[in-house]
Amino acid sequence: MNPNFTWLQEGTKAQCNICLMENEVPKNYVCQTNEFGKRLDRERRPELLYGTYDIKAPSNFSIREPTMPTFVFMLDVSIHAYETGFLHQSLQSIRTCLESLPMPEQTRVCLATYETHI
Repeated sequence: MNPNFTWLQEGTKAQCNICLMENEVPKNYVCQTNEFGKRLDRERRPELLYGTYDIKAPSNFSIREPTMPTFVFMLDVSIHAYETGFLHQSLQSIRTCLESLPMPEQTRVCLATYETHI
């Protein structure tokens, strides 16, 4: 579900904006819609308001301890990126990100470069 779904039949069906498939809406999730097919409660539901949102998993979600994240930075190293300064600016932005990591000694970082192939 995403903010661009269209709600049909007074909110009892949802149509995907990508594949156009229509799905029945569970009764406890039905809400009235406006004349544009948008739900009236969309301002109170993050899944209908934002493209993505995070949900913190409960402690019983996994049997192992969560690991620190891995950051993967993709760098365009083409001649065009170099000549326009895009590569330099990208490296500066990555440096800024790395300086603000909460626990740098536990965080993994990957740099991948490409021009026409990775």
